[in-house]
Amino acid sequence: MNNSVSFNYHTLNFKNVQRIPLNQTALSVKIKNASSITLDKLTLSDVIGNVTTSNQRIKVTEVKGEEQQNSDYDQYFSSFFENLEGVSEEEKNQLSGLVQAALKYNGDYFSSWTSDKASMYYLQTQEKLNLIADNVASGSIKDQLKAITKQYTSDKLKQIVNASLETYQIIYDRFKGKGGPYSEIANQMKNAIEKIQNGNHADQVSQQQLSQLFSGLNTNSSFQIGYEKIMRGYKEIEKGKLGKYWNKFSEADVDKTINMLREDWNDFVSQFQTFEPYRISIDSQSRIDMKI
Repeated sequence: MNNSVSFNYHTLNFKNVQRIPLNQTALSVKIKNASSITLDKLTLSDVIGNVTTSNQRIKVTEVKGEEQQNSDYDQYFSSFFENLEGVSEEEKNQLSGLVQAALKYNGDYFSSWTSDKASMYYLQTQEKLNLIADNVASGSIKDQLKAITKQYTSDKLKQIVNASLETYQIIYDRFKGKGGPYSEIANQMKNAIEKIQNGNHADQVSQQQLSQLFSGLNTNSSFQIGYEKIMRGYKEIEKGKLGKYWNKFSEADVDKTINMLREDWNDFVSQFQTFEPYRISIDSQSRIDMKI
């Protein structure tokens, strides 16, 4: 039996390549860290070790960044620019080109996927688009562009949660009705599914926290200070989620994500002289004094 789920331009195919009879697996195997694990990395390795490693084969097919960039632009922005009136063709082309640059998909960033990491990427993309609206668009065009951006971001964040939901459902369907450690996995997946349906899953709570961080970012003044607050806030959220499991390795992983976000932002603003004042420090420890 084959199952697949698509998310963030990747397709995961779950193929049953070998069954493990229950009598070959100790029924006393316990779920590790059952009370704290969030599974937002879409893997069971942190939960049940190697119990199912021979039972699953995951194939990842990546959609090219340019394809996704064009898809997002066509879905959310193309009709807006096609029907835009009251501006010259040159201005329209300028705005359109900026938006397409902001939507450029960074495949390197998604080489390892987690829900929070993906959420940060799309919230930052939102700020790129808001930067365009605040500094280049004028009048009602600015408001319309921001409204489309808000819808774009909302849809992307929902897709991230749905990716977790679909994956939990696949795992639940595979293990429900089985005994031993499999029943514990199924129960945990069922609980995760119910939490998402009720709107209080860890992914959803985290997205709300991250969205709140970005809501205070002002693209007109004190941008660098605001950006540093977001990155520090993101690190604190990740630290709080891991609790006692936070260590130098998880901190290094978050620092790596933050630096990739910085590089991604600077890659965008550096393309356009208008946005040069919005460059930020690449150093993991910012040179900006947060007490200012």
